[in-house]
Amino acid sequence: MLNNEYPPLGGGTATVNQELLQEFVNMKDIQVDLVTAGTQDTLLTEELSPEIHLYRLPVKNACLHHATNRDLIEYYLRALKLSWKLTAQHQYDLIFAWCSVPAGFLALNLSYLRKLPYIVRVSGPDIPGFEERYKSIYPILTPLLKRTWHSASRVIAKCEGESELLQQTSQQITPEIIRNGIRTESFPYRERRDFTSPLKIVCVGRLIERKGQSLLFQALRELLDKDVAATVTLIGTGDAERKYRTMVSELGIENSVHFEGYVPREDLPNRLIHFDLFALPSENEGMSVATLEALAAGLPIISTETGGAKELVDSGMNGYLFPVGDLEQLVRCIDSFVTEPSRLNEFSAASRRKAESLSWSEVAVAYHQLFHEVCNRE
Repeated sequence: MLNNEYPPLGGGTATVNQELLQEFVNMKDIQVDLVTAGTQDTLLTEELSPEIHLYRLPVKNACLHHATNRDLIEYYLRALKLSWKLTAQHQYDLIFAWCSVPAGFLALNLSYLRKLPYIVRVSGPDIPGFEERYKSIYPILTPLLKRTWHSASRVIAKCEGESELLQQTSQQITPEIIRNGIRTESFPYRERRDFTSPLKIVCVGRLIERKGQSLLFQALRELLDKDVAATVTLIGTGDAERKYRTMVSELGIENSVHFEGYVPREDLPNRLIHFDLFALPSENEGMSVATLEALAAGLPIISTETGGAKELVDSGMNGYLFPVGDLEQLVRCIDSFVTEPSRLNEFSAASRRKAESLSWSEVAVAYHQLFHEVCNRE
């Protein structure tokens, strides 16, 4: 396995990688060596089980939650050197790349050099058109991305939205869809019997333009102007934090917006239980891990009509979906929980039920079957 991020480094892709390896620990017919990045000064090896090993390269990412171009290049070079050595020492059956860049490029090279099949699981931003801030480099990367996908034994997407976007780039690709899961047993759940003002909204995610937190600030300003008492708590860090703090000040909503920063994953379940609903007005998402965690915590969801959100939110049942950038609709969705507070309990229970149908064990079985199919075909 190749992945430039793994907890505590990275975001959703790192989390999914960790969850899958935890499931593989119980599958004795799978042996995995994961080559990832770390913050230490030398190569570090960890053992999750006798069959599952981690090799943390000394990449020293400046930020735990976002890799720079320098970090990606350094990971690629160090991972290529270590992977060349490992593939000479062990008889691997296949390579699994988490994300097309840089892991997919690395898998492409190793496959050619070592004659091994490989699988690529796209992460979202590695698909042209997914993220606005990368629009200038997508034309440069697209030829290499296509070659990486076309040469792979399988390409994995985690939702229909990603699959459709992939096929817009290359109609030759028919991605497999394997959705993310969630461990509901890790998230305490309580019924929200009594709604007390203010309405407490939480948004978990990196503070970057794509996540759309700025729209949430505008919605909060309109709600406060209508005498709707509400607060917004942001959990996460990112490049847009300074801009967002300035925007909050200019809108005069400092007393109603809380920048909580990074919260360790193991602490998140006990934080989410204190909120009334989860909002993610993102411009684009795959299958958001943050949304899955909010479902497990029993939070009603307000999200944009994008990517995997359509597969996690049954609008009018456990939350609401609204068009990207539609401020009026976002305000209306939030306000509905104030005018009809009984919806909080109803939607909360529906969210928890939805989460209970998305187990990591089933996800692991799907990957397990896929690995065997690829190996047997090759």
